[in-house]
Amino acid sequence: MDSRQYDYDRDDFAALGIIGATSQGAEIDQHEEAEVEIFVVTNPPGSVSVSTMLDGSVYHVQLRDSACSMSEAGLAEEIRVIADLARQKAQSAQYNFIAEKMAGADAKGSAMLREFMSTAFRLPSPQEAAATREEVFTTRYGVDYRSRYSRDDGCPAG
Repeated sequence: MDSRQYDYDRDDFAALGIIGATSQGAEIDQHEEAEVEIFVVTNPPGSVSVSTMLDGSVYHVQLRDSACSMSEAGLAEEIRVIADLARQKAQSAQYNFIAEKMAGADAKGSAMLREFMSTAFRLPSPQEAAATREEVFTTRYGVDYRSRYSRDDGCPAG
């Protein structure tokens, strides 16, 4: 049996005497977050933004009030589409990172490396990720991506 007494007037971690461990863990997480690069894609209406980490895993989904007008199925599909674009954007950064580290290779080696990253790792190049985003935004939202969006994160310019 735990010798600590539970403080029934305080229904929180501090009452259990473990708030110090939680605070230290939170500080570590905050420091780690500051060093992690995040990749964001926002849909053209601005209702859904998805942030991913370098490995393409979803870090954060932000919804604007205008997302409330969407059906549940429509919102789920919108989040999925934007998350996939954000994943591709993050993976294209992996592609760039590897390409930069291997920049000393000759032309033949560079071509083989690009092919290897595309086929074995399935990493899109930044150009491929941007082209996919442009195609999705044009077909899904009927907007001319290049003229309306000049920022790299897919948000309207201005």
